[in-house]
Amino acid sequence: MPTLLTARVSAAAHIALPHANPLSVQQVADMISFIAHAKPITALDVGCGPGALTIALATKCSARVLGIDISEPFLERAKLASMGLAMLGNADFMNASPLSLRNETFDAILCVGSSQAIGTPIEALSWCGDRLSPGGLLLFADLTWRRRPEPRFIEFLGVEESLYWSEDHEVSVFADAGLRVLQIERASPQAWKAYEDAVFEGSQRFAARLDPEEGAHVLARANAWKTAFDAYGANCLGFTAYLATQTGGGGGK
Repeated sequence: MPTLLTARVSAAAHIALPHANPLSVQQVADMISFIAHAKPITALDVGCGPGALTIALATKCSARVLGIDISEPFLERAKLASMGLAMLGNADFMNASPLSLRNETFDAILCVGSSQAIGTPIEALSWCGDRLSPGGLLLFADLTWRRRPEPRFIEFLGVEESLYWSEDHEVSVFADAGLRVLQIERASPQAWKAYEDAVFEGSQRFAARLDPEEGAHVLARANAWKTAFDAYGANCLGFTAYLATQTGGGGGK
């Protein structure tokens, strides 16, 4: 699927959701509050999507929060959502890849479901850790393996099983990146089902507005993912969020 169409599909598929991931509203709010309590001055939201986390953090503390993404449809939504809101800090949005940023550091970094903007989840974790200010906080979330996946699901995904870490090894993965895990949140099966249903319905609505050939292509991809996730992914995939700080870091100011 062309890159521009993929971005439009993703933005449309998530339009009815409070944020572009399967965590619950309360889970996200609690983790953002944890970071805000540390009173960061600067923060970076990698792959900010529609800007929900960027805005939430800027609303709760006086940080200058930069949300970056390469999807213009998402960035347009983020800028609209932030207009006129009363914030303690500032929320700015920029079309940029994290790899294009200078080697500046941030008091808080959010990378929620966005590791692919940097590389593999492990590469993204290392990149984020390297750009944390001393004592800074990282909110990192990505897919994990709750149990070993079926070979047919790995074949469908077109990735190596090693791309995602298992929940049994998560703390050691962070330790290898020089990070100490402070808190772990996992998407519940109920929250994930609601997320998948909303994304599927959003994709269907968007496909209906396209020309027949493009619409059929979008529907075919949406149906293929739904079939594979229902048959295999729901049994082995997790979506896990971690609050972490550098090893030896206090996680506060």
